[in-house]
Amino acid sequence: MEYSVSTLKTNTIQAVSGSKVNIPGHIIQIVHAGNNTSLVSNATNTWFEYLTATITPSSSSSKIFLQHTVWYGGNSNGYGAGRVTRTISGGSEVNLRYGNAHFADTRFTDASFPMQVFASEHYKMYNANFTFEDTPSTTSAITYKCYVKEDGAGTDICINRSYSDPGDGYNPPCGTTIQLMEIAQ
Repeated sequence: MEYSVSTLKTNTIQAVSGSKVNIPGHIIQIVHAGNNTSLVSNATNTWFEYLTATITPSSSSSKIFLQHTVWYGGNSNGYGAGRVTRTISGGSEVNLRYGNAHFADTRFTDASFPMQVFASEHYKMYNANFTFEDTPSTTSAITYKCYVKEDGAGTDICINRSYSDPGDGYNPPCGTTIQLMEIAQ
């Protein structure tokens, strides 16, 4: 059996109608937001916002691929969680998560990902990552917000630093980020 190899060469791809050529799976746009300042959440067992980013999709069939990395520290065996939400312009805030089938604990049922600190490690830093493929079905502005919540009184989760920092020289520079990528369908 013989096979032949073909080569396609072109200088321009032109849309049949309109001005855009849609190639499924390609990245249409990327929005990046970062938070490099030291923020300390309160210890009241409520959600505390630490980062936000907004994207406006060019097509209602697009998906939004979200990548989030948060650097944090804490004190005294703290149990915490992170939450990412989506709000379409003029709409309600929606939690992004992969379900709660394995969450028997009711303290963090609206969480997107865990953030825990181990006992006596208040000089250390950790990171948590969250990725999500969202299908918002809109061309309106979409705002994604990142929150942190600690277990309760006496525990703190600090964003972008250890609990004992700043000024003690233990922490290298870090940055909490979120990237939103519009993916053509």
